[in-house]
Amino acid sequence: MIRTKLRALIGVAALWAVSHIACDSGTEYPCGPFDTSFDVLGYMVPLTYRTYGTVPLDTTMTVRFDSLAIQLSPVILNLPAEAANQSLGGVQRAYACTPPIPYSIDSLQDVFVVTEADYDSTFAAGDTLNPVLTISFIDERYGSSRMPLTEFLALRPSVKRMMYLELDVPPDHLAEYRFTVSLKHVNGEEFRYVTPSVTIRP
Repeated sequence: MIRTKLRALIGVAALWAVSHIACDSGTEYPCGPFDTSFDVLGYMVPLTYRTYGTVPLDTTMTVRFDSLAIQLSPVILNLPAEAANQSLGGVQRAYACTPPIPYSIDSLQDVFVVTEADYDSTFAAGDTLNPVLTISFIDERYGSSRMPLTEFLALRPSVKRMMYLELDVPPDHLAEYRFTVSLKHVNGEEFRYVTPSVTIRP
């Protein structure tokens, strides 16, 4: 019984110490303020290899349609929160110092990917390829996900820190392609980018 109580007291003392070391201002581990959200200023839109995510695509080489991804990487401005609440006492203060997961204050209304060359019998030059695009993305709260682009946009989703557009169907024939990517936020902000040219094969 004495040993059990002693262990309990030691545990409480340890938690109390951690909470004060981690959360008292002026120490090596100050508590906040933390960046809780971010504003999207624009995007970087490189071509990448689908399997390797952020690895840039060698556009001098011919690539299979299912190896290509169009990366949508937001250029962000972090928005700090108010100073952390220092009024909590005891063990609870340690939890008050856990950094929140930043989220975007911007939501997507539309994303359009237009091909500058005939893609197949359905999609001619100047058409949007949205119906045959899938988006893969990493959500800070829920992890990685993948869904048709049209379904994703119907959700009016917040901008994710990393997004990839992937072609679901092959072109009719080997050819050089370039894509115009347009994005529109719910607040009316619009962005437009043109990818490098790349030779794609079925």
